[in-house]
Amino acid sequence: MNFEQFTSSGTTFTVQQQKDAYEAYIQQDAYLKNHRGQYAARNGVLLPMLTRMDFSTALDLFRQVGKNRHTLQFRIDIFNVGNMIKHNWGISDIVNTTNPVVFSKVDANNVPVFRMNRINNSINFTTYRKGTLINDVWQAQFGFRYIF
Repeated sequence: MNFEQFTSSGTTFTVQQQKDAYEAYIQQDAYLKNHRGQYAARNGVLLPMLTRMDFSTALDLFRQVGKNRHTLQFRIDIFNVGNMIKHNWGISDIVNTTNPVVFSKVDANNVPVFRMNRINNSINFTTYRKGTLINDVWQAQFGFRYIF
């Protein structure tokens, strides 16, 4: 693959830096590493497994008043308990959809020339990034109910 040197936001990316970044991108992904030089199979890559555990408990306090039973119920629900125990558990992986390589031009020998794409002025890519959604962090919910 042919790369060209380019400058972006005052940073120059050499041909060798781009080749190294491209190689690192392939090596960090098991599917790409094992199928190098082949067409990617449809649905050939699966997202890493994600396990989330929730915890819930309730306490009922009751008293019989005449023929009626009055109950106070206290409840706690903790969602994504694993993330509460360890900060990197229960966090989803999201596929990076930015193309790591972009076409630049065709050289004098009719050979395509490429550039590594940049994100935040960096050419280092990974297949997945950690999720930043509300479900990726632990949450607690407290409840109180009066039953009569």
